[in-house]
Formats: sequence, C-alpha cells, structure tokens
Amino acid sequence: ERMLLSNIADLLQTTMAEMGRKDFLLFLLGCVHGELLEELKPGGDLGPLTAACLNYARDEQDNFKRDEVQKIVYLLHHSSKYQSLLGELPASWATTKEETIDFIKAKA
Repeated sequence: ERMLLSNIADLLQTTMAEMGRKDFLLFLLGCVHGELLEELKPGGDLGPLTAACLNYARDEQDNFKRDEVQKIVYLLHHSSKYQSLLGELPASWATTKEETIDFIKAKA
C-alpha cells in the first residue's frame, strides 16, 4: 500500500507546476497522512518530494488565501512527524502561521 501511494505521489509530483492551490492542498494532505514526505534532516536537507512541496508553496505564496495557509499550518502542526516543516514555510506566511499556532495552543 505504501509503495502504491509513493508511486502515485511520484507521478503527481511531475505535474505540480500545473496544479491549482486546491489540488496542491489535497496532494499535500495525502502526502502528510500517507507519511510520504521526507523528514527534515539535520543540516536542513530536504528530500525531493518535500522540497517540491515547499518550492510550490514558495512559488505560489502570494496566491494562497489566508484560510489555505491556515489549513497547511494545521496539517503540519498536528503531524508530529512533520512539525519541523513549519519553519520552512514562506516568510510571508509568518503572521498567519503564528496566529494559527497560537489559536491551536489556546484551544488545547
């Protein structure tokens, strides 16, 4: 099952440049829940799938709506495996990211 998910993610990765934001959010959701992304390694090295997702976010950062950024922050924050990727999100999202994390912590 994991191999099948990995193969699908590899195929979809080649079309990321043509993905809309909604498609990307669904792709990222599948990658996080399927634990397909590579974890951030000491020294900041990213695997190819993780790098591709973060590059998409950086390239399209000005086009994401606030609620879409919040969804990404929620997704990564609630994934213990990928929480470290929060620090790799675009700098222009910092305010929304911090507000969302503060909101999550306040509700806990």
